[in-house]
Amino acid sequence: MMAAKQQRPEPTAKVVFDFPETISGVEVDHVIMRRPKVCDRVAASKASSNEGEQTVHLIANLCEILYEDVLQFDDVNWGKLEAQFAAFRAARS
Repeated sequence: MMAAKQQRPEPTAKVVFDFPETISGVEVDHVIMRRPKVCDRVAASKASSNEGEQTVHLIANLCEILYEDVLQFDDVNWGKLEAQFAAFRAARS
Protein backbone atom coordinates (compact mmCIF):
# COMPACT_ATOMS: atom_id res chain seq x y z
CA MET A 1 0.00 0.00 0.00
CA MET A 2 1.34 3.41 -1.00
CA ALA A 3 1.65 6.15 1.58
CA ALA A 4 -0.35 9.29 0.90
CA LYS A 5 1.74 12.03 -0.66
CA GLN A 6 2.01 14.99 1.68
CA GLN A 7 1.34 18.38 0.17
CA ARG A 8 4.02 20.97 0.84
CA PRO A 9 2.91 24.57 0.97
CA GLU A 10 3.55 26.32 -2.32
CA PRO A 11 6.42 28.83 -2.05
CA THR A 12 5.16 32.40 -2.28
CA ALA A 13 6.51 35.92 -1.93
CA LYS A 14 4.87 39.14 -0.83
CA VAL A 15 5.48 41.95 -3.33
CA VAL A 16 4.95 45.34 -1.69
CA PHE A 17 4.05 48.17 -4.05
CA ASP A 18 5.58 51.65 -4.00
CA PHE A 19 2.22 53.04 -5.15
CA PRO A 20 -1.23 51.62 -4.31
CA GLU A 21 -2.95 49.69 -7.09
CA THR A 22 -6.58 48.84 -7.75
CA ILE A 23 -7.38 45.16 -8.14
CA SER A 24 -10.99 44.18 -8.84
CA GLY A 25 -12.09 47.58 -7.54
CA VAL A 26 -10.13 47.33 -4.27
CA GLU A 27 -7.04 49.44 -3.50
CA VAL A 28 -4.11 47.29 -2.36
CA ASP A 29 -0.50 47.91 -1.36
CA HIS A 30 0.84 44.41 -2.08
CA VAL A 31 0.15 41.07 -3.76
CA ILE A 32 1.25 37.53 -3.06
CA MET A 33 3.04 35.77 -5.93
CA ARG A 34 3.54 32.02 -6.08
CA ARG A 35 6.36 30.19 -7.83
CA PRO A 36 5.66 29.47 -11.51
CA LYS A 37 5.01 26.00 -12.89
CA VAL A 38 5.17 24.70 -16.45
CA CYS A 39 1.37 24.79 -16.69
CA ASP A 40 1.50 28.56 -16.04
CA ARG A 41 3.81 29.05 -19.04
CA VAL A 42 1.56 26.91 -21.23
CA ALA A 43 -1.52 28.91 -20.20
CA ALA A 44 0.26 32.20 -20.91
CA SER A 45 1.39 31.02 -24.35
CA LYS A 46 -2.20 30.05 -25.16
CA ALA A 47 -3.45 33.47 -24.03
CA SER A 48 -1.23 35.40 -26.47
CA SER A 49 1.45 34.92 -29.11
CA ASN A 50 3.11 38.21 -28.05
CA GLU A 51 5.95 37.67 -25.56
CA GLY A 52 5.22 40.84 -23.57
CA GLU A 53 1.54 39.96 -23.23
CA GLN A 54 2.48 36.41 -22.24
CA THR A 55 4.58 37.78 -19.38
CA VAL A 56 1.69 39.95 -18.17
CA HIS A 57 -0.69 36.97 -18.34
CA LEU A 58 1.81 34.77 -16.52
CA ILE A 59 2.49 37.20 -13.67
CA ALA A 60 -1.22 38.02 -13.32
CA ASN A 61 -1.94 34.30 -12.98
CA LEU A 62 0.84 33.81 -10.41
CA CYS A 63 -0.64 36.64 -8.33
CA GLU A 64 -4.24 35.50 -8.93
CA ILE A 65 -5.28 38.87 -10.34
CA LEU A 66 -6.87 39.93 -13.62
CA TYR A 67 -4.75 40.64 -16.68
CA GLU A 68 -6.75 43.82 -17.26
CA ASP A 69 -5.92 45.09 -13.76
CA VAL A 70 -2.20 44.46 -14.27
CA LEU A 71 -2.25 46.51 -17.47
CA GLN A 72 -3.12 49.57 -15.37
CA PHE A 73 -0.30 49.08 -12.81
CA ASP A 74 2.33 51.73 -12.26
CA ASP A 75 5.52 50.80 -14.10
CA VAL A 76 7.57 50.86 -10.87
CA ASN A 77 5.21 48.30 -9.30
CA TRP A 78 5.35 46.22 -12.48
CA GLY A 79 9.14 46.21 -12.20
CA LYS A 80 8.86 44.77 -8.69
CA LEU A 81 6.62 41.98 -9.99
CA GLU A 82 9.08 41.23 -12.80
CA ALA A 83 11.97 41.20 -10.32
CA GLN A 84 10.18 38.70 -8.06
CA PHE A 85 9.33 36.52 -11.05
CA ALA A 86 13.00 36.56 -12.08
CA ALA A 87 14.04 35.71 -8.51
CA PHE A 88 11.74 32.67 -8.52
CA ARG A 89 13.21 31.58 -11.85
CA ALA A 90 16.77 31.93 -10.54
CA ALA A 91 16.17 30.17 -7.22
CA ARG A 92 17.65 26.75 -6.66
CA SER A 93 16.22 24.51 -4.00
